Amino acid sequence: MLGSIRKLSRISWLAWIGLVCILASIFTVTVAVEAQDRPATAPKYGVWVADFKITNDPSFSKAMMAVSSLVLAYAGTPAFFSIVAEMRDPRHYTRSLLIC
Repeated sequence: MLGSIRKLSRISWLAWIGLVCILASIFTVTVAVEAQDRPATAPKYGVWVADFKITNDPSFSKAMMAVSSLVLAYAGTPAFFSIVAEMRDPRHYTRSLLIC
């Protein structure tokens, strides 16, 4: 039923609800990871050291490949379906999709 709304201005409240839900889920996962004591696969006895790396030293090409794979895979995909509803002439949608 919500997918049948043709104008983005009428569903802007839905975007705010989605933003709040995404932020709440990120906060929940962050707290859960921080509260976790020892993974199940870690040794039961002795000292366990988490070897997390916040930063690393990749080469420029490896870093750009990692960033571009995320950006190119997910950046424009959600916008494709809402663009056709807002276009003045929807017949141009295929051409703009191919250019993108």
